[in-house]
Amino acid sequence: MELILDTANVEAIKYYQQVLTIDGVTTNPTILARENRDYHEVIKEIMEVLHEDQSLHIQVVSTDVDGIVREGKVINQLRKNTYAKIPCTKEGFQAMKQLKQEGY
Repeated sequence: MELILDTANVEAIKYYQQVLTIDGVTTNPTILARENRDYHEVIKEIMEVLHEDQSLHIQVVSTDVDGIVREGKVINQLRKNTYAKIPCTKEGFQAMKQLKQEGY
């Protein structure tokens, strides 16, 4: 079993790292928006808090195939154990197929 926190709150991540053995963090645009801070700054801080072996799952914001593919590539290259979350929509499935064909 893996324990993955569903949050973008850096202080909560720090707290739970002291209390539990967490395997990673997952987030999405809605959760990130609740932080009322710059999306990129929050992601950067989360990456700084996580250990290299802890995973980070970040959902794309784009809704068109090209945008999802572009964001997916960027997210997957941020650091080791970072994964793009892609919504299960027609465009999302097309983007997943393209990313898979390109080795992501």
